[in-house]
Amino acid sequence: MPTNIECSLPDITVGDRDHSLIEWILGEIPQRKRFPTAVMLDQELARARIIPASEVPASVVTLGSHFLYREHETGIMRAGTLTIAGVLPGFACHGESSISLLTLLGVALLGLCEGQLISLHAPEGRVCMVSVLKVLAQPRRR
Repeated sequence: MPTNIECSLPDITVGDRDHSLIEWILGEIPQRKRFPTAVMLDQELARARIIPASEVPASVVTLGSHFLYREHETGIMRAGTLTIAGVLPGFACHGESSISLLTLLGVALLGLCEGQLISLHAPEGRVCMVSVLKVLAQPRRR
């Protein structure tokens, strides 16, 4: 299955606790029922550098982190929180800034650090570029 994230991929870093949680979530989705974003997430985890959560730099987008990012086509800067809301029962959305891990944008942003840029193919066929400007808070780092 083709990926919706471009070939020149930036290096990504994922903490071991996030990695374990995401692996568990993906394990709960039967292989034959996996939707394209779950497959892409699995591919991203396979290429990620996994390190202890306490060693993840404060500049890296992790689950639960709050950050600023830019959509390059529009130039719009947005704030976001990478979340598992809608993935697991009991995890609420964080308002308009909530970005689900199981969306194309969520998969693309996971593990990026400040200043990194990634290209992805939007469902309607256009190529989007997003970059992480600043990680404002990273609660799972502790």
